Amino acid sequence: MQQPIENNSFIVFKLKFKTVRGLLDTGSVATIVSENFVKQHGLIVTSREGADVTLVSASGKALEIIGLTEFTVNINGLIMPIYARVARYITHDLILGTDFFARKRCNNRL
Repeated sequence: MQQPIENNSFIVFKLKFKTVRGLLDTGSVATIVSENFVKQHGLIVTSREGADVTLVSASGKALEIIGLTEFTVNINGLIMPIYARVARYITHDLILGTDFFARKRCNNRL
């Protein structure tokens, strides 16, 4: 399956019938969504257990991780689960990290 990559940085997919863009970030070790993204899409945040790893943004600041979430997306008819840490504030609402690439066996040559 091939998915067009928008501006060589974003992938577009469906989440609960809404079109969503995710930033493909090979510099991020984890998939992260913003607290705003969770609220906007009616996702559930589970406890911080397993989310207690300290993540640092590209600017060098520690991210405030408030929990974990999971959701399913549709990419050109392919249904895929996404597991993500939820951060209070991040620059993009959805960042797909290297854990996403590894789990999905994606070719991440951007």
